[in-house]
Amino acid sequence: MNVLICNARWQTEAIPDSYKGRIFKASNSLVPHPRLSEERRLALRKELCRDGDVYLIGAVGRYHPSKGWDTLIDAFKPIKEKQARLLFFGSGRQEEALKALAGEDERIRFIGYRKDIKDIYQCLDLLVVPSRFEPLPRVMLEGYDAGTPIIASDEGGCQELIEDYGGWSFPVDDIKALRRELEHAIETRPTRHYPDLSAHYLENANAAIVEFYRELLSYKQTD
Repeated sequence: MNVLICNARWQTEAIPDSYKGRIFKASNSLVPHPRLSEERRLALRKELCRDGDVYLIGAVGRYHPSKGWDTLIDAFKPIKEKQARLLFFGSGRQEEALKALAGEDERIRFIGYRKDIKDIYQCLDLLVVPSRFEPLPRVMLEGYDAGTPIIASDEGGCQELIEDYGGWSFPVDDIKALRRELEHAIETRPTRHYPDLSAHYLENANAAIVEFYRELLSYKQTD
């Protein structure tokens, strides 16, 4: 018996009708992170940005063309809001090119890799995921777990998570559309929200796939 295990709806939808085997859609796993105290959260915000009451926009992931960080920089730079900051967390071979693209805009900062990124999500006012390719991004699940509002491209798993758990999407590489979403978020300051992510909790995701394997073994034994 043929079996395909996918972790996103777009993958299952791409399977041709000629395929007659079993299909299982797994859930990307997530370990919920403890809530920070308000004191700790404010202290970490101050560490990240000492510029006072600013709107912190986060970009989390490796510096690679597939992540679309150039699109985000090009969308953010023309925005006139002086109290907005765009913080990049990560590393990768595209770092110098992205810094060059950011130029002299002091609102754009490259923080680097942080082990405490799950704490940092709780300090951000907005998370942006402008990926050109993304099966099902765990960074978005971690952002939702922190209650952080999210803007993401309509690529693959990004769009799926927006549809399931909320947020705003824009067409891949559409700089003007992303700029509009950023401006709207900065102006309206959407509140934090905490969707039900229990299907992705590690114990639940593991239990679901174990149950699927048990079904397969039972089917094989009775075949």
